Formats: sequence, structure tokens, C-alpha cells
Amino acid sequence: MNIAIYPRKSKKDDNSESMEQQIDDCRKYINKTYPDANIIVYSGDYAITGHSTAKRKDFQRMMDDVRAGRINAVVIMRYDRIARNMRDFCNLYHDMESAGCNLISVSQQIDTSTPYGKNFMYQMANMAELEWAIISERYKDTAAYKIREGKAYTGRVPIGFKIEKIDGVKKVVHDNEEQTRAIFDYLLATKSKRGTVLWVRENLIPDFTRHKLDTMIKSDLYIGKVRENDHFCQPYFTKDQMEEIRSVNQIKYAPSGHIYLFSGLFRCPICGRKMSSFYSIDRKTKKHRQYQRCWFGGNEKLHKTKLVSEAKTEKYLLENLDAALKNLEFDVKKEAGKPKRNLNKKLNDAIGERERLNYLFEKGRIDIPEYEKKYSILSGKINSISEELSNNKVVRIEEFKKQIPEDWKELYEQLDQKGKQEFWHRIIKEFYLNEAFEITGFIFYI
Repeated sequence: MNIAIYPRKSKKDDNSESMEQQIDDCRKYINKTYPDANIIVYSGDYAITGHSTAKRKDFQRMMDDVRAGRINAVVIMRYDRIARNMRDFCNLYHDMESAGCNLISVSQQIDTSTPYGKNFMYQMANMAELEWAIISERYKDTAAYKIREGKAYTGRVPIGFKIEKIDGVKKVVHDNEEQTRAIFDYLLATKSKRGTVLWVRENLIPDFTRHKLDTMIKSDLYIGKVRENDHFCQPYFTKDQMEEIRSVNQIKYAPSGHIYLFSGLFRCPICGRKMSSFYSIDRKTKKHRQYQRCWFGGNEKLHKTKLVSEAKTEKYLLENLDAALKNLEFDVKKEAGKPKRNLNKKLNDAIGERERLNYLFEKGRIDIPEYEKKYSILSGKINSISEELSNNKVVRIEEFKKQIPEDWKELYEQLDQKGKQEFWHRIIKEFYLNEAFEITGFIFYI
């Protein structure tokens, strides 16, 4: 007779029985009730929630053994160790019952081999789901309150942040700021997530992964925001800067090994799709010629398409980049010269007003509907002023110009193909083409 023991613990630091205690209590029950049984322990689901069975790999392995008829009974401490979702529980128990496997709860002293035990088992499963729903709702309310107040609401934060007690309150603050900025700077410079991951592993964080980089790119913490609170913590970047990071055109490397200077920077003026890079060999000179073309137009004949030469594109930029940069700088400074309101004072006044509102709410001097209404209005006002302040294009263009020194043409000629590719992808976001596939302009990456 084979009997399985299945322990589970949702969190490493919660108050439920330890995995070892669950296994020990279940083993004692089996030794007393079924002394000749062969015991199999499935203990791989540590610190995994019981609301869903999808992520519990050891549980799935146990159920495979149950369905195959290799397990005669499953012993657990309580029914909520199996599932906190009534539908999952019923489906799982149906599979157990079909395979002739009993389910036994040690602490609740229920054995589903009896009619009474089977009926009571369903009642307990229903109560477990209700308990989970209440706990979940309570957690959401608590988290929402902490987020509004700028308090840490979870123990996990992305790279560049840590949780620290300030005046007795847990706050999310910067951590290894120089390292964090270096990661984003490298991503912006190379336009390669894979290259960034490899560089970070070699130079900063040995166990850095693509998942960690994606988490950093997606997280609003870097602009100081969590849900509706735009001032949850100190930001790394403005909203516009983070949008620039998220809109990075990744350099895609061709399987052939060819390095295309402008890969991903052209869109077809007819269908709007990104154009593809390819090369051909000049029959006379035997040299490679590289081009951009619309694959949908060229191969499927959906519309007429022409080739955009890489050599002509490079020549266009060498001749027009300086003038385009001067025009952009002139337009930005002209716009910035217009009189503006005292935004900093308005922002501080709005933040102070929101803090007073929080104080009145904590003291019980205003009710919830009034608090929520005023809080929403003030938050919207703060967001609007903050966005206007962060949109300082003069500062941004001065930073951008550092990437294009006065002698950039001489420096450019000394670069290899890879260096030239990275240079253009760092400063050019996209080209404009007319319907004749002629370059009419381009967008700077600022």
C-alpha cells in the first residue's frame, strides 16, 4: 500500500506549521493507522500559494501518480493544503475518487472513505475558499492604503531599490543607484537586451537574467509611481525618459552575420510595417550592397515597393545631421523662452494639501467618500504639474548633444561597422519616407 504525504506552506515567514512539522504529524498518523504502508513524501511546493494548482509542480507530480493508480491514499494536515479554490478542489478529489485514492486530513480527522467524511470534506473545502477570499480582500485593502501613503506594501522590489525603515515606517528607497543607471545607460547605448544581460553578468551582477531586465523596464517604480500614487518613492527617471527606455528599437542581428547600420529604423510609407534589411552582391565590383525593403511589398506583391540604399542613407545623414540638430535646438529654446507659471510652488502646495487631507482622514475628521473624492482631484492635479515640470526639453537636448560632439564626423570614420550601427541607433529613432521611398527626414532619439 502506497500512501502519499503532501505538505505545503504559502510563505516562508507565515504562522502556519512548518513543512517538517506537517510531514512529521502525517507520518505519525500513517504509522499508527497503516503500519505496513510505504510512505512517499511530495514536499517540493514550499512558499507557493494554495489558491491555484498550476504552479505547484510537486503536487502535479503526485496527482499524476494518483491517476496512474500508484497511490492508495493522500494524507495532509488540513484540506486547505490541497486547494483554496472550491472548483479545483472538487476536480482534484473527483480524480482521486476515480483512481480509488482516499484523501485524509490529520488535524481535522476526516477520512473520505466514509460517507460522513466525504460530505464534511466538501464543507471544509468551501470554508477554505471563503477564508482565502476574505484574506485576499483584506490584503488588497491594506495594500491600497499603504500605496496611497507611500509605504512599502510588499517585500519584493526590483534592482535599484530596497526597503528601509524611516521614522519607524518601511519605505522603498534607492539602492546601488550608480549600478542601476549603468544598466539602463548600456541598454540605451546598445539597443540590445541580450547584450545588456551579458554585459551586466560580466561586470555587475553574475546571476542577472533577461527576466530581471524585463522587470526593470516594465516597473513604474523607476518613475516613482505605484498604481494611482505618482509620488510613491523617489524616481530614477521622468515619465518621458522611461518611455524612451521602453520604446528602444532593439538592434536585430542577422543570422548571416551582416551588420546593417539602420536595421529597424524604417517603416514602409504604404503599409506602415517595419522594413527588413538585406544585402546583394554587385556583379562588377563583387562588393556587398545593403538595403532596406518592405518584405510584404517585395515578396507578396501587396503593393509596389522600392529599395532604400544603406549607402545613400548614410550619406544623407552625414550631410543633414548637423542642420537638423541646430533646427531642433532652435525650436526647443524658442518654445522654452515663453513665460511659464511658477510650477514648483504649485506642486509643493498641492502635495502639502494632500498630506493635510491624509492627516484629517487618519484622525477621522472626514468620511471615506469625501476623502476619496478630494484625494483623486489632488492626485490628478499633482500628476499634471509633475508632467509639465518633467517636460524640460532644453535640459534633454543639452544631454543629447553630448552624444554628438563637434568633430563627430571624424570620429565616425574611425568606427567599425558595429560601432557605426550603435552610433546611429543611439541618436536616430526613425526615418521618414515618402511614397516614392525617398528619405524626407528623421526623428532624433530624445
